[in-house]
Amino acid sequence: MKRIILSTLLALMSTFAFAQKGQIWLGGSAGYNHKSTSIMSSNTLDMNIYPEFYITDTWSVYGGPLFNYEAQNINLDIYSIDTKSTSGGLFIGTTKYFPLSEKFALYARFEVDGAWGSGKEGSQEYSLSHYDVMLTPGLNFLLHDKIALFLELGKGLMFESINHKDKDSGQSSNETNFSAEFLTSGISVGVLFRLK
Repeated sequence: MKRIILSTLLALMSTFAFAQKGQIWLGGSAGYNHKSTSIMSSNTLDMNIYPEFYITDTWSVYGGPLFNYEAQNINLDIYSIDTKSTSGGLFIGTTKYFPLSEKFALYARFEVDGAWGSGKEGSQEYSLSHYDVMLTPGLNFLLHDKIALFLELGKGLMFESINHKDKDSGQSSNETNFSAEFLTSGISVGVLFRLK
């Protein structure tokens, strides 16, 4: 019985038809996240587009440009402040797929990115640099032999370093965070198109 179950699992894992070694796919995703409490609301929009090259049938590398917009409102009894920032940058990563059937796979994505931009907190303007290292889980659905849909389930395990520099005073502040954000940081939806 154990052999039958093991054989079935191996057969399912070997029949993932999503991609084959040497194929190139063009991907892109957009993620939106809204958080709200009694004193704060936050909206974030992330977008990117990238080529993805398959080095094996279940392993790929990718990279490209990214865009991020964030707006936040903090409302306390004694004051209220609005913060907005826009940044753009580059990212590179690798994805390992774990096929469950011919058209469905789980994946783990390891990504490093850097973004640079500017923002405004109240009347104070600042420049920012942002660096992330992420390990993100996701789901991949093959809709057609040349089109796939994927869902990223939050940002996963994330290390980030943010540097703010006030444009008027020149003072800098650094912030470093490590977090586990599964589903709490929003879900990104993306599409992949096979080019080759």
